[in-house]
Amino acid sequence: ALLVSVGGGTSFVAENSLPGDILYGIKTNINEEVRAALSFSTEAKANWEKRRAERRLEEAEQLVVDGRLDAKAKAKVEAGLNAHLEKISKMEAVLESENKLEAAVDLNSDLEISLKNHGQLLSSARTEENSEEVDGLLESVNAGVNATANSRVQLQEILVSGVTGVEVKSAAEGKLKAAENKITEVKKFVSGNAEAEAKVSVAESLVAEGKLKLEANAYGEAFVLFQKAHMTAQEAKTFMVPHVLEVK
Repeated sequence: ALLVSVGGGTSFVAENSLPGDILYGIKTNINEEVRAALSFSTEAKANWEKRRAERRLEEAEQLVVDGRLDAKAKAKVEAGLNAHLEKISKMEAVLESENKLEAAVDLNSDLEISLKNHGQLLSSARTEENSEEVDGLLESVNAGVNATANSRVQLQEILVSGVTGVEVKSAAEGKLKAAENKITEVKKFVSGNAEAEAKVSVAESLVAEGKLKLEANAYGEAFVLFQKAHMTAQEAKTFMVPHVLEVK
């Protein structure tokens, strides 16, 4: 019981560790791997890898704030980020083979937006002292954004052209509901933020355009517009968090 108690306490403390800290290996090689093992479906595993990629970038941002982002820490963050993105790519292929194209598109959309947001945060924290390390991380982040966006577009094309019309209609209607729900969610807390409100307005316009396509039985085009509306509304949320890190 004592061993379990001590081990559990160490595991808990390790969650706040950063690259270079003694407990960081427990965080990434034990805690996160246990969580991965407990994610049973392909979707759950892919989403956890997405979260792990986000955790690596959050660690980098904290290192920047603490003035600790040196070449060694940067290399560790970058290696972890790239490993998670590679796993996500492989899981997307599995989702595609399982004909879970909508899940794969949603995964890419969320990851793309998240990577863009973290890229903005890192860019805001770039100084003369950390420029080499931050620029290196930004290269990996931007490469991830481009790869994710390309994958999303390809998956969308497969979804809207590789299945029957009835299935495309169902996918478009489902994405319409998801987009409207996201817009409703975001509108609850963007009031007063001009940039966020503008994004929401664009999302609403995309939904309206998509509905016209839906009525015209252009289900593929409708799906793409609703997906874009969902992403645009999600992007509005990024304006509600600080985009500048206070670097020491």
